[in-house]
Amino acid sequence: MEITAKYCFDTSAFIEPWNTFYPMEQFPLLWSNIESLMLEQVIVSPLEVYFEINKKDDSLFEWIKNKKSLFLDLNSEIEISVKLIMSRFPKLVDERKNKSVADPFVIALAHVTGTKVVTFEKGGTDSRPKIPNVCRDLAVDCIGFIDFIRNEQWVF
Repeated sequence: MEITAKYCFDTSAFIEPWNTFYPMEQFPLLWSNIESLMLEQVIVSPLEVYFEINKKDDSLFEWIKNKKSLFLDLNSEIEISVKLIMSRFPKLVDERKNKSVADPFVIALAHVTGTKVVTFEKGGTDSRPKIPNVCRDLAVDCIGFIDFIRNEQWVF
């Protein structure tokens, strides 16, 4: 897979900043920068993240709905990685509890592309896995949103 990506955003890396910390109205330059990095494929996300954002018809989805082509579809490498992740962490996804179905795809995409996962999730254990501890187990870099901003050396 030929890709120039540095970051793989999970769903929370879009939702939390948009809704809570960095709303578009106050931080339009941030979202313009993110859009540019998505267009350049420096930021990637699996299509499953797009579908999770689509579950709520809000201003974030309005912003992202015309960017569907920027979200990556499954390929055989990612599929193999998802199967490995789910065999080691079967509780990572629990649709009955409305846990993120995209998480294994985010981690798998980062694993295959050598990118850093950007998430708002913290912690996790083997019995209650979350993105950071699964990434740690697979030696996939995982950073928070503010670290992403620092890595890009953005100042607002």
